[in-house]
Amino acid sequence: MFRRLNQIHGVSKPPTKWEVFAKKKGIQKRKKDKVVFDEQTGSWKRRHGYDRVNDDKDVPIIEAKETDEPVQDPFAKRQEEKKKRVEKQEKNRLSNLKEAAKAAALPSHIQLAATTQPIIGTQAAPRKISKDELGNVAGMAANATTSGGKLDKQNVENLIIAS
Repeated sequence: MFRRLNQIHGVSKPPTKWEVFAKKKGIQKRKKDKVVFDEQTGSWKRRHGYDRVNDDKDVPIIEAKETDEPVQDPFAKRQEEKKKRVEKQEKNRLSNLKEAAKAAALPSHIQLAATTQPIIGTQAAPRKISKDELGNVAGMAANATTSGGKLDKQNVENLIIAS
């Protein structure tokens, strides 16, 4: 898909769940500063990335709690927890992509080309498509727009109902 260089004027998107919630609660979007004052060193440091504030790797000593096991390395435990968080974020990102793909266009069991890979995570095995389904796909592809229909006005006369 190609991005439109300039937005079309007069076309507004419906607000997302977060935008509705933020408006209801009076939450306003603010930019975060890229640098933060570090009270321990008394200098300004980056919020993210190299030489950042509150970096876990800069802590030389971690105080043990009474519940901690004496044989377990607290630094390795921190690293393992971070790996789990990153894996969870990646899993959520992939599931969001799948949900977005499901909502978008063609049914998941229809493949346009023989060379395409099967969609990951679907229960149904890829099957050979029938002549009718191929005709339906060709009709959808013929009427497809760059915006995926988001910017089109819904005219009942122009809708093609696949039987």
